[in-house]
Amino acid sequence: MEYRKHPITGEWIIHQQNMVSPTTEFYTSFSLDGIDMPLHKKLRSVPMQEMTAADFMNLFAQYREWVDQIHSICPDACIPGIVDPHAGREPDFAPSQMIVYPPEKNFCDLSMRHAQTFYQDNDKCLWCAMIDHELELDQRIVKASEDYIILEPYAARFPFETYIMPRDHISSYQKTPHGLVEALAKLCAQYVPRIYEESKQSDFSVFLHHVSTDDSRCDYLHWYLQLIPFMNTWAGFEIATAMHINVTTPEDCAGKISQKIDK
Repeated sequence: MEYRKHPITGEWIIHQQNMVSPTTEFYTSFSLDGIDMPLHKKLRSVPMQEMTAADFMNLFAQYREWVDQIHSICPDACIPGIVDPHAGREPDFAPSQMIVYPPEKNFCDLSMRHAQTFYQDNDKCLWCAMIDHELELDQRIVKASEDYIILEPYAARFPFETYIMPRDHISSYQKTPHGLVEALAKLCAQYVPRIYEESKQSDFSVFLHHVSTDDSRCDYLHWYLQLIPFMNTWAGFEIATAMHINVTTPEDCAGKISQKIDK
């Protein structure tokens, strides 16, 4: 497995040749400074829309342990996220994937760079500013609790793309208090099945962003969960322009999920 940088767009491309092996605990790894980094792992036993709050608590605990394990191997590695690429299917189909960057600055993804620029210009975290703006408008909010806000983003790329963000500024998931993780588990158990139903029972991905980063990024990063149902497929227009066509509005999606909960 290796990283290659696209000469025109600047995107990082991963070339992976090793195949999934059901006989190994860690399905795929890559070498960093001569040390194997476990990147794929089975973390759940049922599709995510069927999980209870206790199931989510167990999953989130495994997320934390997995990140701690990586840091025990390579303390300086930047871990911007964990992905469950097919959360709506049986877990044997695709295990969770961890994103690990070497500590070099040129591996920092665009979201981190944009967040840093926003903080430098506004002296405020981009996600904190987003939360304040969405609470003021109250057009795309699915749920606003004391601890979290669930919303459909203004520039949603997919129908029912959903963010779940802690209302307080917490840069890393690893720094989240146990009580807030419990609150997150309860929200996921309540709202993930609703999003699954409203998206016509489409398979979906779940991304845990900014799982762990070094302290130099604490001021401008804010961890969050992102759910993306697979309701759109990229075709020629999207591939050629890198633009997304969304046939819904986030305002309508937020209303449908909220109404489903209210009923």
